[in-house]
Amino acid sequence: MADLVSQLDPPKSYLAAKFLTRRALNVEAVARTLTPLWRTDHGFTIRDMNKNRLVFFFEDEADRERVMMGEHWAYDKHLIVFKCMEEEEAIEDVDFKMTSFWVQLYGLLVRRMNLEVATTLVSSMGKVDQIADGDNSVDCGQAMHIRVSVDITKPLCRGRKAKLEQGCETWISFKYERLPNYCYWCGLVSHSDKGCPLWLRNIENM
Repeated sequence: MADLVSQLDPPKSYLAAKFLTRRALNVEAVARTLTPLWRTDHGFTIRDMNKNRLVFFFEDEADRERVMMGEHWAYDKHLIVFKCMEEEEAIEDVDFKMTSFWVQLYGLLVRRMNLEVATTLVSSMGKVDQIADGDNSVDCGQAMHIRVSVDITKPLCRGRKAKLEQGCETWISFKYERLPNYCYWCGLVSHSDKGCPLWLRNIENM
């Protein structure tokens, strides 16, 4: 039996990543792109895990946390899904289903710009991670600014119909900030329009 107990890399903070693109990744190009964006204090290294998955190794836990707080990230306009990874965790066990977006909710009265309302509105697509504080919570006095963990296996929700007092209804529209490549046919961020099966079927029927 091979003894691997003592044959471990030095402890680091791990971040697993899945790039939602069909193109092969160039690890050096990824590093050149992300290094000036992340501006880490102690740097990072990358290991290619195939199938457009990478593992980032951070010397400092604080650097990893800043990267996660900056979600979402994109490479060549394609979404990158990041997940914190344990030292003993295999890449095959990492669930890349959820990622965070900053979303602006339009159509709410100021007195309804609170966590309870935001949670109700986004319940079908994810959960509220954060509500922007202070002057950043309102965009020109019209929108509520929230950070949401979104299930990217589902189409992005463009808005919700809401019931108000006296049986009235209103439409609350969602605007996603820094939206990467996105399919307007099916609403998924995993591919662009021309890579969508619905788009391809539509072209065939024309």
